[in-house]
Amino acid sequence: MSTHIIACGPSGFAGAGRIMCNGLQNATEHGGKCTYVGPVTPFPWARGGSGDVEVTWRDEPVRSGAIGAGAAIANESVLLPLELADSLMRAARLSAADGNEPVIWAHYLFPYGAAGLMAAALLRGSGVPVRLWLNPAGSDIWEVGPQLRELATGLLRDPGVDRIVTYSSSFAAELSDQYGVNRPIDVLKPCLGGGYRPLSAVDRAAARRRLGLPADAFLISMHSNMRPVKASEDVLCVARRVASLADSRNVVLLLAGPAPSVPRDLSPLDIRLLGLLRDVTEVLQVSDAELNLSRHDSFNLSLAEAMACGVPVVTTDVVGIAPDIHVCEAGATVPLEPSGLRDPRRCYREAVDALCRFASREDERSAAGRRAGEHAAAVFSGAAHWTRLRSLLSAEFAGASQP
Repeated sequence: MSTHIIACGPSGFAGAGRIMCNGLQNATEHGGKCTYVGPVTPFPWARGGSGDVEVTWRDEPVRSGAIGAGAAIANESVLLPLELADSLMRAARLSAADGNEPVIWAHYLFPYGAAGLMAAALLRGSGVPVRLWLNPAGSDIWEVGPQLRELATGLLRDPGVDRIVTYSSSFAAELSDQYGVNRPIDVLKPCLGGGYRPLSAVDRAAARRRLGLPADAFLISMHSNMRPVKASEDVLCVARRVASLADSRNVVLLLAGPAPSVPRDLSPLDIRLLGLLRDVTEVLQVSDAELNLSRHDSFNLSLAEAMACGVPVVTTDVVGIAPDIHVCEAGATVPLEPSGLRDPRRCYREAVDALCRFASREDERSAAGRRAGEHAAAVFSGAAHWTRLRSLLSAEFAGASQP
């Protein structure tokens, strides 16, 4: 008998969705069986495919005269949690009939965790053995959860949930504190997809030429979903201050993701809006530092990706990846400050100082980048992720054979 992970979660380009896809694909590469249930092929798989991860959904949408404006069901989106639950039940029932041990793994509480709990309860009621894992993310706890307090608390405490998994110890502690979760929360650090690696000096220079970037500029990268919580206005403030202090060195800020609102004149800072990239690897590999000033982050996959490319990072200290940055001295973490455009001379002075130091001392910058790359290769590797995931699956099904 083998374990079959049946996952549901977001299909966009934000970190939690990419972490889910990386983990599922990595598990199948190590011999695991994984299925993704959802109405849209996730962004990371839209071009390159999902490998051996099965992607499944309903054959036909739900149709009824009771759906529409003024009807009992206002619109089709109202049915999404129910369609998810129905599709999870179908996949788990077929899996169990084939002799597998199904694990429903819901990433994000809303609506995926709620759908997973509904599916698991109904399956168990009909005699189908199934396990349920919840994988909360930052917006579940800090943004949506406080507005759906009863539901969030109920999901996290429900005895029908077999395991809560998240990305970092600090986020697990926040879950426990804010929602009174008196049960173990397992930490499973994300793994990175292939291609995240440092370039040699020669290849790095060639990549800069190919991308039309100045050979001698100090390149600061920021890649994210650019939601307000990512505080892109603070990133602009800090980068502009670095540009004004960088001893005549040209400073270029590379912004990858949905274009944020950028004031007309931020001279002497040079800004390149790269838009939404399917592959951000090359941009990271030519960067000198990655800057992140998130207001909260359960992990921050973007920083892990930068580290894996040999790029030192400067970030607010609220990120779940902060202990990894500290342990290998991969850059700087700075205290969170009130958000919003302000006097550049006072905006995140510690972050400005760290970036200016990297800009003026290549030996220090390259050493931090080397340590970052070595740490990421070991800790965020597919092998490390699979070792931890397999131990969780083995604990879930003590005595059952695992893939």
